[in-house]
Amino acid sequence: MNPSKNLSLLLLSAAVLLTSSARVSAQTNQPTAAPQSSSKPAAQAAGRPPASSATATAKPLATVGQPAARYVNCHALETHTNAQPAVIVVVFTQRDKTDHARLSDLLKESDSAAVELRTIDGKWHKATLVRLRTCFGRGMLFLAADSGAPHDRENFLLRFPPKKIS
Repeated sequence: MNPSKNLSLLLLSAAVLLTSSARVSAQTNQPTAAPQSSSKPAAQAAGRPPASSATATAKPLATVGQPAARYVNCHALETHTNAQPAVIVVVFTQRDKTDHARLSDLLKESDSAAVELRTIDGKWHKATLVRLRTCFGRGMLFLAADSGAPHDRENFLLRFPPKKIS
């Protein structure tokens, strides 16, 4: 995988996390947590082992009173473009093997749902998600032909709608 793509995804994830954190702090009128003056990181001070940067995933925070959207890093296996009707079809799977079970659950919950994906250009694009029942852990996206869909073997971030609370 291209190192610049990894860096772009990491920076964008960090920006989403910081924006969400600031939004939650502003709505609850509480300042964000200040860094600890201790020489130990917060995880070690609490008696927990520190999470490595390779396994740590930044999870966006929910705004007060609303559930958080769910994100999965995905990999486009193949893309197809059709002129009439003007549509792009993307067959995809999870980028990281550790997200296999989570993506499978999200695909089952969100079959035929409206989702958003962020491609390497950094823009969010609207799509319709369909679970491929005959291919475990795979999904298919339908996008407007004029949108910036990912190309074959490109990575993208998929945002699922928040889970409905009943």
